[in-house]
Amino acid sequence: MKVHLNREDELLGTAGGVKRLAGHFDDTFVVVSGDALTDIDVGRLVAFHKEKGALATVALRRVYDTSEFGVVEIDEDSSILGFQEKPNPKEAISTLANTGIYVLEPRALDYVPKDTFFDFAKDVFPKFLENGERFTGYQGDFYWSDIGTLEAYRQAQYDVLSGKVGVEIPGEKRGEGLWVGEDAQIHPSAIIDGHVLVGRDAVVGRGVTLSGDVTVGTDCWVRPDATIKRSILLPGSIVGDGAYLEDCIVGHGYNVRPGETIRGGALIRKA
Repeated sequence: MKVHLNREDELLGTAGGVKRLAGHFDDTFVVVSGDALTDIDVGRLVAFHKEKGALATVALRRVYDTSEFGVVEIDEDSSILGFQEKPNPKEAISTLANTGIYVLEPRALDYVPKDTFFDFAKDVFPKFLENGERFTGYQGDFYWSDIGTLEAYRQAQYDVLSGKVGVEIPGEKRGEGLWVGEDAQIHPSAIIDGHVLVGRDAVVGRGVTLSGDVTVGTDCWVRPDATIKRSILLPGSIVGDGAYLEDCIVGHGYNVRPGETIRGGALIRKA
């Protein structure tokens, strides 16, 4: 696989950044926003797009709270009729959210000026509608979560561990709900109750309790008698003897002191 990196010294927006790479697209292509977790079947999405003969297709997912998302209105033929940015649920024209996953024909980028800040949802898509382009919305049975907040990021991790997302979990599966990375060590007295990933070279010490959905990242060290509930330890973090963590995201290299009790939030202090 060849990877082309596009560094923007000055941000050009979602569409402006793609425009800079237009020379690489001589056929139908897919744009996927990087701040989301999804298991969408891209093959089915592209097949739908081609079947509809569309210039552009937006993957849509139904949401409960429209105030956090741009929503899209479609007709019975899946043609897009309009957009609304983060509306109050009582005023929303739809509950179908724009996932930031698009299938486009190269000609779609003709609507994007060079070296100009341009956004797909705010600038490009309205032009498709104004010019009567074939523009469709795809609804499929797939997982999608915008992970732009700590709460959403934590929930996405839990969803992966509990099997709600069709993605591969690294490590060897040992029993129901436990994945263990290469050279990881788990003391025989440790209590594991829930869906747990212990990453490569991580150490889980004597008398440790891991409860709920827990991710122990690469090179983490959970020292004896610590308790961790529904939390994520990013690589290199240390949890001291007898510490208690609940609903936390522990940053890279963070050192939780022995005996500390922490509930909620993100921890970023270095060891």
